[in-house]
Amino acid sequence: RNEVNASLGYTRLTSPFDGIVSQKLADAGSMANPGMPILTIEQNGSYQVTASVPENAISQVSQGSEAIITIAALNRIIRGKVTQISQSSQFTGGQYQIKVQIPDKEKKGLFSGMYANITIPLKQATESRAVYDRVMIPLSAIEYKNQLAGLYTIGNNNKALLRWVRLGKKEGDQVEVLSGLAQNEQFILSADGKLFNGALVKIK
Repeated sequence: RNEVNASLGYTRLTSPFDGIVSQKLADAGSMANPGMPILTIEQNGSYQVTASVPENAISQVSQGSEAIITIAALNRIIRGKVTQISQSSQFTGGQYQIKVQIPDKEKKGLFSGMYANITIPLKQATESRAVYDRVMIPLSAIEYKNQLAGLYTIGNNNKALLRWVRLGKKEGDQVEVLSGLAQNEQFILSADGKLFNGALVKIK
């Protein structure tokens, strides 16, 4: 009997926090393998924005740094603070993930999954722009998704990795990359087939 009760215990899923089920990833009768997600749960409470910072700027970002969050869909600008900084960029192509906390008083009207742009004032930003040449790339290398612009870089094991960037002024068939791509960093200009994250890249 104890063995039966123990087995029945594995059929009950419990959440580590209160929230709302936003996505069901498995149906009754499906085989659940170890580590396989079953449900996606959104926690009630504060919102955070996740963003990527290039390696040439991450040293100027610290916990507590002020961030300006622009949500174009709502035409809103919110001021938040950096609460978390990833210590590794091993699997993100030289980009460091950060999280910016949105104050509770500003969360009205926000929904999980909305796109946002983050601006973090950096020290010596003006000096850096004067010392280093601008990063200009062909417009044909840019991939657009909703309000985001990105390009494919070459990650570990010669695999394509989509990286979001912030664009500046256009000059003919070239566009300036303000952040997200370091000078002299490799990126994919064109490919014989359709590119996607993890696609094996053979440089010609």
